[in-house]
Amino acid sequence: IPRPRPRPDHRKPPGGSSPMGSPPTKTPLLPACSYRRDQFQCHRNSAGRRLLHRSSGYPSTCTTADGSAQYCCPTGTGCFSSSSFTCYSASGTGTYPTTPTNFDSDCSQVVELTIDEAQALFESGQLTSHSLVSCYLQRIADYDNIGTFKGLTAYATNAVLELNPTALADADAKDIERAACAPNCNLNKLHGIPVALKDNVCADGMECTAGSWNLFGSHHAEAYLATGIKAAGGIILCKLGLSEWANYRGSSVSGWSGRGGQVYDPYVRYQISGQITIDNPYPDIPSALPVNTTYFNHSNPTIVSGSSSGSGVAAATSLAMVTIGSETSGSILGPSGSNGLAGIKPTVGLVSRAGVVPLSESQDTAGPMCRTLTDAVYLLDTITGVDPNDAYTNGQVAPVGGFTQFLKTTGLQGKKIAFTPLNPNTTNPVLLAAFNSIPDILRAQGATVDVLPFPFTIPGTSGLSTSSILPTDFKVDINNFLSELTWKAGFTVQKTLADMIQFNKDNYLLEFQGGTCCRGQPAYGNFFQQTWENAQNTTGFDSAAYMSSKQNASAIAAAITTFLNSNGYDAITSNGGLIGTFATAQFPSISIPGLKTSLGAPSGFIFHGSAYTEAKLIEMAYAYEQAKPFPRPLPTFCNGASC
Repeated sequence: IPRPRPRPDHRKPPGGSSPMGSPPTKTPLLPACSYRRDQFQCHRNSAGRRLLHRSSGYPSTCTTADGSAQYCCPTGTGCFSSSSFTCYSASGTGTYPTTPTNFDSDCSQVVELTIDEAQALFESGQLTSHSLVSCYLQRIADYDNIGTFKGLTAYATNAVLELNPTALADADAKDIERAACAPNCNLNKLHGIPVALKDNVCADGMECTAGSWNLFGSHHAEAYLATGIKAAGGIILCKLGLSEWANYRGSSVSGWSGRGGQVYDPYVRYQISGQITIDNPYPDIPSALPVNTTYFNHSNPTIVSGSSSGSGVAAATSLAMVTIGSETSGSILGPSGSNGLAGIKPTVGLVSRAGVVPLSESQDTAGPMCRTLTDAVYLLDTITGVDPNDAYTNGQVAPVGGFTQFLKTTGLQGKKIAFTPLNPNTTNPVLLAAFNSIPDILRAQGATVDVLPFPFTIPGTSGLSTSSILPTDFKVDINNFLSELTWKAGFTVQKTLADMIQFNKDNYLLEFQGGTCCRGQPAYGNFFQQTWENAQNTTGFDSAAYMSSKQNASAIAAAITTFLNSNGYDAITSNGGLIGTFATAQFPSISIPGLKTSLGAPSGFIFHGSAYTEAKLIEMAYAYEQAKPFPRPLPTFCNGASC
């Protein structure tokens, strides 16, 4: 199968708006259809490369519409002349379409498309993975890429950082695999499904930079979770923008990175948040700020929320079917809530962090961010596993048969839930009214709900400082990560955090520049690296401050567990106020969409639980989602301060 040529721009497809790219300039080697010991071989004779298919017969040699490649169709099917490797049923039966149909002519069909819906279309022959990937590439061009955006140019969401150059070829391979096992395929739910990764998750053939120029040109072994997605038949579609270094380098703005620029929210582009004064800590280094001056920030696009902003925006706008985010403290749950998504923040240790650019081994975890909880659970099942390269996974507790079995509409029956209310004096009356109705919704589904007083703090969790964990972890963990990198010729090799700090000073024009928002206004004046410098001054895991912080984190985890167990609670819920507490404890949480603020932006409802209670949280969250108290809000692309 010929692969598309490398694109000169990491997001712009060549040849105008078409996501397909230009046909190969050289005539590809054509395959021949033959049989050998009940195995069909579609191979390139002169190159000796071949694909094997177990089937009784593939007599038809077909050619794609542009003449760039040939493929084979099974007995009882005919060639469908299109840009993809597609067959159709000549008899009107089987798993191929009775007439040549796919999504090529109407990519709007991918909007809000779920995994189950896509799999049904695959099975009926109405959709191919090639067409599905093509449509997502087209949507990226139409809604995300500033250069090809079909609407107001200033509102392109800018969530996609880099396209996978083999995505279409990978999709073709999945179509052939599906055709080979039809009509009795038993494939993973993720087979043929495009998945987008946050750009701190390493995947072969693509950059892995955490949004930073520091890591551009380096290579790390593929992330365990990315390999798991591929092994299940998933297709890595693209890398997504984020808050650079997971918002852990200095004063920053959510969704901004030096490499990718600003990710924009598809619901409400920005909100006014007052003035912020930022001094230039490096008066000796030329920058966006004149020397010895102060910058006043008038507008801040915090509404994308959290470092997994690109993952949230891409899922919300159907730029990909499902996405992966990561969290240290709120970076899955925050952008899931603000983009109307189901986000699963797993217990630390359920998903391997190997091959994910680290912030803190104590709190980091990757997790799914999807439009439905069902899709998120399918993805969670794919990325869960024990990995010898991440010791935290050795103690994981995962159910036999995976988490899908806990998608039960009766999941709230018999559950007891602690409900933390919003501040009754909130300036969001629309959100407050909806949030206050939730206890009765949960009760109607069979749960017992205790509404806690406001304000509420879980006993035993206050006053315990854990401030030394993140800076100490970061210095140790990033130095270990850097030691595992190889570098392309011509790029600055960085082996330590100190090297990265110096790189930024040497390349201030790349990294010491603020983001933009609000019709082109500057976001923050500069994004410096005070947080890194603080981390560089830490002295390791055996320091008294670090050991005290770790003991306090353990005490917080114990206090949460005691509170839940002593009261018989299966979960405690929030609108986000407990995110940091549960992140410190390494405990799981699930955000469910539906709520909206007075500004029109989505807001999540979160179920929190103790260690490895994902199955129970999924039961409750799914029953709540399926009760459909509030529909998932669709993107509004509102471009003003009064949406």
